[in-house]
Amino acid sequence: MTIFYWLIALVLIIFACLSLNMFPKFYAKTAEKIYLRLIVSLLVVIVQLSHFISYAMEKGFDNIISYFYLQVCTITSFALIILLIYPKKIFLECFAPLAITGPLFALAVPLEYYPSSFWYYEYYFGHGVITYGYLYVYWYGITNYKFDRHTVFRSAVTLVIIYLCAELFNNYFGTQYILDTYWYMARLFPEGWHMKDWPRPAITAVFLFVIGPVVILIGVLPLRFFKPIYDLQQKQFLHPTWSNILWGKIKKRKMIEEKESC
Repeated sequence: MTIFYWLIALVLIIFACLSLNMFPKFYAKTAEKIYLRLIVSLLVVIVQLSHFISYAMEKGFDNIISYFYLQVCTITSFALIILLIYPKKIFLECFAPLAITGPLFALAVPLEYYPSSFWYYEYYFGHGVITYGYLYVYWYGITNYKFDRHTVFRSAVTLVIIYLCAELFNNYFGTQYILDTYWYMARLFPEGWHMKDWPRPAITAVFLFVIGPVVILIGVLPLRFFKPIYDLQQKQFLHPTWSNILWGKIKKRKMIEEKESC
């Protein structure tokens, strides 16, 4: 049943992200207001606050580790809150690719969570709302951001900074931030790929020169091939969405069938 509930969560998350493409008129109207951005930011705050309380209860409120949860998804979440309230394209350039790949990696392996538990929604949909939020801001021109080579460079630099800061913290406090996500995902790979027994410099080299580029590549692909849908400044659609094209074809085919039947 764990896999079944995991699949349900994935389907709902994918549908939420696809809805940005399926209902362009609705989202274009929301882009001109702030209420949807406030709702999304509130959801992110609730997720992060609940996670902090849970983590602090486990580690202790007097433990400095409780106040520095240096994971990619956590950092992109805080950046998303700022982006939604104070939209600037620099946040998309630095964090958007990570906000796509980070949740994707986190959701790749099912956890022992069930719909009867709050943590089911906190974990699965908490990660899903990160990607949803960044795609919404990007596709509906809230920052007038257009994908270019600066995104690749700045997101790569951001990932390196996050990793090095996490590694410094790991070495000093004995944590496993960022790497623990890979350890968990290693169950998807053949035995021997976990790297836990490798020297730390070797792990860092693999992350920076193998895993890191893969993370950036996966993250930039949706930004590169799925262009912004709406120009908020000009208040006009930039191109028809795939759902518009699909519905147009269906209506055209239906009209042809009706004519042939007459």
